[in-house]
Amino acid sequence: MRIDYITMYDLPDRARWPQTQLGMCQAAAAIATGLSSLGCGANYVGNLAVPHWVKPVTRLKWEFYRRVSRRDYYRWAEPAIVRGYGRQVSRRLRDSPGDIALCVENALPIATVYSPKPLVLWTDAPLVSLIGLYPYMSNLCSETARNVRRFEAMALDRCALACFSSEWAAAAARREYPSAADKIVAIPWGANLERAPDREAVESAIADRRRDRLELLFLGKEWERKGGPIAFAVVAALRDRGVPARLTVIGETPDVPTALADSVRILGYLDKTDPDDRGALQQALRDSHFLLLPTRAETYGMVFCEAAAYGIPAIATRMGGIPTIVRDGESGQLFGLDAAAAEYAASIAALWGNRDRYETVALRARHEFETRLNWASACRDLRDRLDALIGEVRHN
Repeated sequence: MRIDYITMYDLPDRARWPQTQLGMCQAAAAIATGLSSLGCGANYVGNLAVPHWVKPVTRLKWEFYRRVSRRDYYRWAEPAIVRGYGRQVSRRLRDSPGDIALCVENALPIATVYSPKPLVLWTDAPLVSLIGLYPYMSNLCSETARNVRRFEAMALDRCALACFSSEWAAAAARREYPSAADKIVAIPWGANLERAPDREAVESAIADRRRDRLELLFLGKEWERKGGPIAFAVVAALRDRGVPARLTVIGETPDVPTALADSVRILGYLDKTDPDDRGALQQALRDSHFLLLPTRAETYGMVFCEAAAYGIPAIATRMGGIPTIVRDGESGQLFGLDAAAAEYAASIAALWGNRDRYETVALRARHEFETRLNWASACRDLRDRLDALIGEVRHN
């Protein structure tokens, strides 16, 4: 089987990946690598161009909506651009020997594609589900919101199979686009790790984790959206309970309240390509008892998969795609969005104080990584579905 990978950006050239979409780019690269390891050939259909004449028009629209309507307008949903993507992709698919076309980002690049090959989408969530959820999608002008829904519906109508990374996202897609419900499935994504620790090393790390201090890890960018202020409040609540807790923050450099100065360690942004930074990240993962990420909005969260690889139970919110990754009460603990810091603290303290129970939960987190939350198993699932699609096409 040979696969055409469809992206707006240039997937093979990591230096040109959009900085605002690194998680999605890393997932797409992992998918291509995983399917290649299963014997699937690759052809890349990306680096899509935006017509020069469109740019002045979209710039004027952006200015109008910002200044007059005080709303957000995004050119990536502009009809001329989406149709231009469709023409480029259609032409390149026609000239490619690939058996199947797989879009590994949002649905817009395939919204107007015409191709005799089966079209497949694998993404984290339908774009329409982000409206009102993520900050950048919470103040859309009516034009952009209308275009998003229209083109996403067109894309799903063209797809032979639409895969989403969580049950929440798949359910949202079925609800928003009921005519496509029978071709929508959930296939969880894996951990974005260059190399995961082996099980023996994880078991040893779990057993060696400190008993005299509770080590919490906050790992992620977008401090407010990821629930950083709540994480600080949880540390304070733990200290009030007499629990010697310390929070390590990676990915952000927030201002630390004076009262927590001796309970918070800021490592900031760590570059995985830098040996020293990578070593510091791996050490923090080995040492941490819990990943504390009370996020306010999350379509999936591959960091939870990465924590699971190290046998770290997650303390998070019951929202978006997180419950697909974290089994509440088994591989971590999930809380409502309105849960108080004291509620988090009581639950964390009880689990940390019961060493046998803690190690059982930590090992279950690792088990979830080994059985579901890795790219090898995810890509095997997709490969089997693609084989079935190709078989149907040949049979018909």
